[in-house]
Amino acid sequence: MPRRKRRRRKTKPAPKQPLVRIDAVTRKRIAAGVSWALAVGGVITASVLGVPRLQAYASDRQQMGEIEFRFVNSPAWVTGDLQEMLVLTAAVHISADPLRRDGLVTARRALLATGWFQEVRQVRRVGAGLVEIDARFAQPFAVIRDADGDHLVDPRGRLMPKTFPRGGAEKFTAILGARSGRPAGVGQQWEGSDVTAALGVLRLIHAQPWRRQVAEVDLTHDLPELSIRLITDRGCTIVWGRPPGEERGGEVPATRKLSYLDYHYQHYGHIDRGFARELDITGDVVIGR
Repeated sequence: MPRRKRRRRKTKPAPKQPLVRIDAVTRKRIAAGVSWALAVGGVITASVLGVPRLQAYASDRQQMGEIEFRFVNSPAWVTGDLQEMLVLTAAVHISADPLRRDGLVTARRALLATGWFQEVRQVRRVGAGLVEIDARFAQPFAVIRDADGDHLVDPRGRLMPKTFPRGGAEKFTAILGARSGRPAGVGQQWEGSDVTAALGVLRLIHAQPWRRQVAEVDLTHDLPELSIRLITDRGCTIVWGRPPGEERGGEVPATRKLSYLDYHYQHYGHIDRGFARELDITGDVVIGR
């Protein structure tokens, strides 16, 4: 009897893993994060990439192999939506082909344009499935308040791409009364000797255990020279005086002022010396009112 021909079963090819696994809900959340993080200033990633391209990237590359992105020694606060947005900002330029290098250079430029970095040293391939981003993040340090909100700056006053509602940045000391308006774009320095002076005081007290008790730095007093005032979290006004290193006449140096506040903290548990309404620490004796 003639042999029956066996029918070969057609096997469907296994679907390839997506480059970045992102569902619709996550895409919307990341897009919102992109809009939030890039809303301030002129030199922003949205002008280079645009939110629609990031969304298109997440859907159009579902058939490509998965690539992992890793920041080298990133700060602990780089998590969640911010981390996802930065990864997508780089990933949209990276080809799944490990032999292509042109996208690495473009990804580095795009990351720098976000305003979240002091420098991006390198975006490099580490094998076919891993891209490492070697970068130094900008340090969120304080906020400068104007009519539009509280704008995040680094220790040198460079504008970062985050604005809080007025009074909404509880983790950061707010600088009030800056004479110059905020810069046009992220990464640019906030002009003004008054802002420089306020940041100088904040850097001076940054390592102190009572640093969180300083809620605001008030720059609105010119008598006729700049007189810095610290507002505590309990509403006490502490007259600091002139910027560190610029003291004149009988005004004590910044080191003496720090010793006064240290003494109050150690003996009263708070730099306001126990709910004082105002303290003047510019002279040889602290005057309370």
